[in-house]
Amino acid sequence: MSPKTRNPEDRREIILDTAMQLWIEKGFEGMRLDVVAKKARVSKGTLYQVADNKLDLAFLIMQRRFDSDFERIRLALSACEDPVEILRRALHDLIPTVREDPGAYAMEIEFFAMAMRHPHLGRRVDEYITPHIDQFKAELSHWVDLGIEKGSIRPDVDAKILVDMTHAWGHLMWHEWITHKEVSPDELRRRTDHFMDLLFRNVRAESN
Repeated sequence: MSPKTRNPEDRREIILDTAMQLWIEKGFEGMRLDVVAKKARVSKGTLYQVADNKLDLAFLIMQRRFDSDFERIRLALSACEDPVEILRRALHDLIPTVREDPGAYAMEIEFFAMAMRHPHLGRRVDEYITPHIDQFKAELSHWVDLGIEKGSIRPDVDAKILVDMTHAWGHLMWHEWITHKEVSPDELRRRTDHFMDLLFRNVRAESN
């Protein structure tokens, strides 16, 4: 298909796909905008209609990946009805699998490193991710409250503390994943199951 016949959304997706593949294969430095335009068969002017610069392009690539991750987690939570087990499901679906593709793994690490080095990018990432995290924690709090109402969770459990503990464990597993390359997703899930089993012993109502 000629680039002139593509609609803007098609061109945008092709540009993001092309740039992401270059980033995975050659690193951020190798994701040159002129090469992206050439491989995507678009003009640089068309590329600049999608992204203002390389950092902007990097954000759009990662935003699309995160959108997919958040949707996957949302669907996983909607498929679970047990207010206690939904916490386990949430953590299982937070565990990243990108390490199965070393290039994609390196791309994510490089992106977060850039977000720390570039304040504008860091603020943009925070502004994008924070509402998703807040919504995620609000949904978990709703399920904890529902569990208390149904009698499956002890009535004296503080929903905020329980959700914060769950969220903190998710951060710990991300840290393990980033800093210990030998730790597999299966091992992270095993540790998560053990953590949740210990947690459930203290939050389940005695009759359950």
